[in-house]
Amino acid sequence: MASTWMETCRALRKAEGETLADYLDVAMGLAPDKPVVIFEGKPLTYRELDEAANRIASGLVAQGIEPGDRVAIHFDNCPEFIMVFLGVMRAGAILVPTNVMYTAEEMDHILTDSGAKV
Repeated sequence: MASTWMETCRALRKAEGETLADYLDVAMGLAPDKPVVIFEGKPLTYRELDEAANRIASGLVAQGIEPGDRVAIHFDNCPEFIMVFLGVMRAGAILVPTNVMYTAEEMDHILTDSGAKV
C-alpha cells in the first residue's frame, strides 16, 4: 500500500497541468478503479468520478456555458458536489459554491454579486 501511495504522490508531483482536474486525470490513469471517496459506505472510484465530471461538463457546454462563465452550485457535503465541481472546471467555467445554511437574502446577494449564469 505504501509503495502505491508513494508512486501516486510522485506521479502527481510530475503531472503537467495546473488544475485539480489535471491531477484527477493522473490519478485516474494510475488507479481508475480505486475509490477516491467513500460516502455513507459507498465507494466512488476515480473512473466513476471522471465519467460523471465529463458528463456534467458536456451538459454545461450544451446549455451554453462558456469558459469564464460563473456556475453556482448548491449541495450538502456529498460526492455529487465533487462531481459537479470538477465538471464545472472541465467546462472552463468558474465555480460559485453556495452554502445550504445561507438565508434567502445571503443567497440572493451571492448569486447577484457573482454574476452566475447558471
